[in-house]
Amino acid sequence: MTEEQQLQPGLGARAKAVARAYLDPRGRASRSEYIAFTLALFLAFGAATGADESNAPGLISWGIAYIALAMLPIWWIAVVRRLHDCGYSGLWSLFLPTPPGFLILLIVCAIAVGDPVPNRFGPPHNQR
Repeated sequence: MTEEQQLQPGLGARAKAVARAYLDPRGRASRSEYIAFTLALFLAFGAATGADESNAPGLISWGIAYIALAMLPIWWIAVVRRLHDCGYSGLWSLFLPTPPGFLILLIVCAIAVGDPVPNRFGPPHNQR
């Protein structure tokens, strides 16, 4: 095993770091990181809603509700971190429960350019 291979963290360590980052609303999330995470959540929700209800009517509907409830706080934290990257307070995420607020924040978080310099929420991703 080369020295470079020994210094690289394993997949488990990377997964723990990503999970730890997404359960902590402090810090910043880059646009690509936010978009990838949001797409993964929407794909998971879409897969759950596409499940066949013929074998267990009603059970799938409750499963979808549980998945949505589990995903909501994680996605909310991703929005807060993305707002931090753009230099905005995470308090703007309190508009998420309203339909116009949800749509506006979804668009702003997806297209806004993050601060290229350190801001009050931490350094940009290329300086970590």
